[in-house]
Amino acid sequence: MDGLVELAYLAGFFDGEGCVMLPRSSMIGRRKTPTNQLTISVSNVVEAPLLRFAYRFGGNVRQVRPCRSNKRGSFSWAVSELFLTPELSCS
Repeated sequence: MDGLVELAYLAGFFDGEGCVMLPRSSMIGRRKTPTNQLTISVSNVVEAPLLRFAYRFGGNVRQVRPCRSNKRGSFSWAVSELFLTPELSCS
């Protein structure tokens, strides 16, 4: 898939299934001061599109087990500011 077309596809997929979080954390590593850590994630029942996010932007894809036996499992891709690729970095 062409690079620009793939980015457009991933942008549309993220628009429908993605999430941006900036939670306040009391401690990251040894720092005791409150910190915000940017996390970007996408979840879906199909793994293939999430593997494209991981290939393009880094991060990890993991399987999420259903909370009830009658529900379907899903997959989740996530990347945090500690592991951002240059495409996602603000610096």
